[in-house]
Amino acid sequence: MNGNGQKKILGIVFDFDGTLAELHLDFAEMKRRLNVLAGRYCDLSAVALPRMPALEWIDSLCARM
Repeated sequence: MNGNGQKKILGIVFDFDGTLAELHLDFAEMKRRLNVLAGRYCDLSAVALPRMPALEWIDSLCARM
């Protein structure tokens, strides 16, 4: 606890692969929506959504734009 009687956060755990907690994120839907948004800024008509993980796909999408 800090001096105000409040508990301090000592750490944050990100578990996006589901090893520690059950996930309710639809990464495929997230990628579809981002693809529509990115299509406003570059031609993605001939590009299929890759099977790569979402964050890596976003990096490649940013490089393309």
